[in-house]
This record gives sequence, structure tokens and C-alpha cells, in this order.
Amino acid sequence: MKIIEIENISQIFAGEYLYYEPTGQLVLCGGINKEDETIKVMLNGKPLTAPLSHFRKMQMTRDEQRARRKSWCKGCGSR
Repeated sequence: MKIIEIENISQIFAGEYLYYEPTGQLVLCGGINKEDETIKVMLNGKPLTAPLSHFRKMQMTRDEQRARRKSWCKGCGSR
């Protein structure tokens, strides 16, 4: 997994995890203000609004994405 710079605010979507540089933590994106180029996130259970320059996006290879995919439904096989 690589952490890449966000070039355009349209690359970000609500519900996506982002890397917050000042604290070095992963945060959940809650909202995007395209006019002000600010992002609302949840950091340690508290809402925070910060400029786009404080965030980075995570990029995973196809193999890493497959390794993280899990199937939770076992259906009728567990009966």
C-alpha cells in the first residue's frame, strides 16, 4: 500500500478512509466542501474539518485488494 498525494478534490468520496498527516492516523471522510476545499472527518470519535493539503490517499495493488476481501455470509452451509 502506498500513500499518494491528492491532486484534485473530486478524487475523494464520503465514507472513504484517508491518511491525516498532522497526527499520522487514518480517518473516515464524512463530507467534502468543494468550494473551500475542506474535508470533514471523524478523528478519535470527534468531527474535524481540515484543508485538503493535510490529507493523503491510500493506493493498494490489485493483489492487496483481493487479500483484504472477505465473505461473511456462510449461508446454509453452517446449518
